[in-house]
Amino acid sequence: MVGRAGRAGLDTSGESILVTQAADREKIADIIGGSFENCTSSLLYEDGKGLQAFLLSTIGLKVTNSRQQVSQLLQHTLMAVQSKLLEIDLHVKLNTALHSLLEAGLLTEDNDHLEVTKLGRATFKGSVAIGISAKLYTQLAHAQQALHLGTYLHLLYLATPYDALTAVHVDWMTYYNQLSCLSAEELQAAELIGVTESYVIRKASVASTAAAVDDLTVKRLYVTLMLYGLWKQQTVWDVAARFKTSRGFLQNLLTSAASFASSILFFCQELDEFWAYQDLLGNFVKKLSYCVNMDLIALMEIPGVKQVQ
Repeated sequence: MVGRAGRAGLDTSGESILVTQAADREKIADIIGGSFENCTSSLLYEDGKGLQAFLLSTIGLKVTNSRQQVSQLLQHTLMAVQSKLLEIDLHVKLNTALHSLLEAGLLTEDNDHLEVTKLGRATFKGSVAIGISAKLYTQLAHAQQALHLGTYLHLLYLATPYDALTAVHVDWMTYYNQLSCLSAEELQAAELIGVTESYVIRKASVASTAAAVDDLTVKRLYVTLMLYGLWKQQTVWDVAARFKTSRGFLQNLLTSAASFASSILFFCQELDEFWAYQDLLGNFVKKLSYCVNMDLIALMEIPGVKQVQ
């Protein structure tokens, strides 16, 4: 991405110099001389998830409250302009998206009057992906019944983003070594989450196990242990070496976790039954964003002060 050409208001053109390696010259030439990519509506991404999020927001903000109003608004979108090119039927897409939202319990409809439910409002206020809002609600409700507050491990687990799991391969010996370093309270938190030390030992020793443990829970806790190292102010280099992953992945994970934790906070603020999370997550989100001592957070919020891992 090149900045604007020349000085704003003074020049009509400018120069950009790209320094590249010899091995990349052919690739760069193809990018510069190639054709432009088509710009298509994002409302159709992930099989219509974008359209569902758009509808939930407009109805939640009371911009629209009926199928007719939603249909009229949809006519002013890029998707409507490209409907012939993309060979889609707007009416079918709209009805499919509304049906999915109604089935998910995010919307209600009474005599063609559309209104968001409490869960729907929490979803769009928290910018939570529609596909995970029900799962997030279930996990928060389950954790609230037995949330371990003797350590931050349990809260970090809840703040571990679901989409970070796809890029991670569990090394069972590393998993076992990290669990072995945990205190008794931290191991109790892991057990409340659903992962026992004995289960990981059996997996590390390639032994069969009859224990019914959810694979996603196990993998998510593994990623949480990476975050936990950063939370305890260990360097990115040390954590990356211990888990045999890249520093870039850890930095992106930390950013994603802080963003997801913030989303969870706004999500819970719309649901009275999660009043406890509203109090717990305030300072937690700030500390997760910087991974420094609580006394230093005020300093980190000064413009120009940068975080150094």
